[in-house]
Amino acid sequence: MAKKRQQTPTGDPSVRSLELVYSQGTTIDAHEHRWAQLIYASDGLLQVVAGRSSWLVPPTRAVWAPAGVTHELRTLARTRLRTLYLRSRIARRIGARARVLSVEPLLRELVLHTVALGVLDDADPEQRRLRAVLVDRIARSAEAPLRLDWPSDARAARAAQRVVERPGEGASAAEIARGASMSLRTMERVFSAETGLSFGRWRRQARLMEAARLLGEGADVASAARASGYRSVSTFIGAFRDLFGVTPGDYGRAS
Repeated sequence: MAKKRQQTPTGDPSVRSLELVYSQGTTIDAHEHRWAQLIYASDGLLQVVAGRSSWLVPPTRAVWAPAGVTHELRTLARTRLRTLYLRSRIARRIGARARVLSVEPLLRELVLHTVALGVLDDADPEQRRLRAVLVDRIARSAEAPLRLDWPSDARAARAAQRVVERPGEGASAAEIARGASMSLRTMERVFSAETGLSFGRWRRQARLMEAARLLGEGADVASAARASGYRSVSTFIGAFRDLFGVTPGDYGRAS
């Protein structure tokens, strides 16, 4: 792990930053911060876990973690992590709920510039103006559908575990429900109630997250498609682009 920057300001900092490079397979155990946090992997692939929720963070996304939210990080590829820490008084506008945000080009450049500066100090008028634009862009960022909640129902959890362990399996939803000792109707109801997604959408998202992990490790598009249960590469490319905002080929080259 290479640590690049976390400067100690002399004035009144409203934003601090940290840049780190992690090798694939690194886990940062559960922790929390007194300041709110924007977690952004400018290169690579990062998984953020908070409670029963799991988020996948490619370079087109970032995770907003309010102060006091316990979370852990796992790198699924070699990852350059750029993190911003925001004081509570300025983070309130962004919200008190952890979520994944789309990173538009302007926000990406603002994050990179802030990290290059080290801190944003409110005693400096220019940095105060930069901070205002940064907070505005974070607050306006669209929420991205990369959250995957784990069901608490024991039977549904078995179904979810089967999907995660065998993403390329061709079993139908009804077969998976029977294997988990529940009816298809019950499984659909439980997944919708406990994860906010139908079983089909949950399975699709879990498969595409696995495909993103494989691409981050260097797999080609066709292999990632097959391993994640897609017989048609073109269908896989479309589904991947819809979820991640980039094609799997572009994603793999950027990882």
